[in-house]
Amino acid sequence: MKCKWVFKVKPKVDRTMERYKARLVAKGCSQVCGINYVKTYSPIAKLENIWTILSRVAIEDHVV
Repeated sequence: MKCKWVFKVKPKVDRTMERYKARLVAKGCSQVCGINYVKTYSPIAKLENIWTILSRVAIEDHVV
């Protein structure tokens, strides 16, 4: 399936720039019937998950 990057500027209440956001989205118009309709995958790494993994590595003395 084809995909594209979508970029967006998140404004604050006073219309100044807060941060930039980027995400990778799939182009649904390129799906093939019977092949691409069944599974959905969204690779998102939340900061809380990363901190949890890093703390477990530190606690258990794993070498990365």
